[in-house]
Amino acid sequence: MGLFNGLERFLEPKIEEPDLDLEQLPQLINLLGVKVEGDFTIYGPDGSSVVSGRGKPEIRTPLNKRVITWDFPKIDADSLREIAMHLVKCEEGESTFNPSPWERDGMSPGELSERKTESETPDRTSIEIESGMLNPVVHYLNPFFIQEIEGKRFEGITHFASFSMRRSITVISSTPARFRLDEGVIKVEGKNLIQVESNEWAQSKPVMKLWDLKNGLLNLECRYKHPISLYRIQPSCVIPLLIKYEDESIFMVLENFSSRVVISTFFVSGRITEACISDLNGNCVESINPDYDRLNIPLRRWGITPVKLKVRPLPEILLKKKIAH
Repeated sequence: MGLFNGLERFLEPKIEEPDLDLEQLPQLINLLGVKVEGDFTIYGPDGSSVVSGRGKPEIRTPLNKRVITWDFPKIDADSLREIAMHLVKCEEGESTFNPSPWERDGMSPGELSERKTESETPDRTSIEIESGMLNPVVHYLNPFFIQEIEGKRFEGITHFASFSMRRSITVISSTPARFRLDEGVIKVEGKNLIQVESNEWAQSKPVMKLWDLKNGLLNLECRYKHPISLYRIQPSCVIPLLIKYEDESIFMVLENFSSRVVISTFFVSGRITEACISDLNGNCVESINPDYDRLNIPLRRWGITPVKLKVRPLPEILLKKKIAH
């Protein structure tokens, strides 16, 4: 599964000391069902734990804070197209589809529209910024986690990093980029680089912008007579890491990229007939009761939750109520 690209060495049965630097190690071990060896208890930032052998010593991840490179997953474009074509009755023609479950490029979340819209993809590959910040707080993307450190120097390969004092500078790359901070100078070498300035680092929404860089607008051989929003996810801290479509079923892996517990709502322009929290193979673990065209999903802080739902197309008279404005 593409979610774990480059992380295989951390997820072996024998846990080595460097593996304990992976913040989400306990949660990932539990998700993957890895049978670990040794004597310890490991606690993760999401509240997960792994107990092995005598359960001692007790360890909180990360043991050491460092940058661990992770290639943020790209959503399968064919599955996104299949979802759109399942939910509406296609007429002959072409449409633009916004796969993002939030507003983007002037389009509504999950909007299918016959108007032509192009993604604005930046072509910058290097940035050098005289930030004037000698020892900023740095937030950067590690696997399934946003880590925080502070100091005069920072170096590592990651998709984004934010540098903050009384203001924040964030740089985001579509591929893992080389970041370096030294004496207030920020240097970045990556791909499709975006620079955002904000009052606080979270206002730049770096995970959402990274998702958009990885997943462009799609052209579909399918036209619907009205612009329509096919799905959306709330709140904005909940990010789909995987979306798959098969036989009227949508399988998603959602992550809550925040330190607070949330109830996420998935809205769809269809009727949800069945839903459950599942394992990573799509096998149901716990049923969830849908509310016709929406599903409420509880997510703990930094929680990664696979969800599977069966969706039927809406009657045309109800589908018209989903027209995007």
